[in-house]
Amino acid sequence: MTRLFNTKGWSVLGAVLVLFAAIIASAVTASHRPSASAAMAPAGRASSELDRCRSLGADAAKDAGCQAAWRLLRDHFLGLDKTGARL
Repeated sequence: MTRLFNTKGWSVLGAVLVLFAAIIASAVTASHRPSASAAMAPAGRASSELDRCRSLGADAAKDAGCQAAWRLLRDHFLGLDKTGARL
């Protein structure tokens, strides 16, 4: 009677199972992370202001409201408070 798996067969099966477990673990971990855009999105009013600036196109560079919204977004991204100090 021949053996179903020899040593090489068991090794290949073990490698496939480890690879499968790694893929499942990666998928589960990725599904629990918040997206980068959600983590960096400014709150409420600033978001609508950024949408307005986006619709202005090149004219947004001269708009004071857009400059303030971009400053707020930059400070949020860099982790700065209103005084410019790190949070």
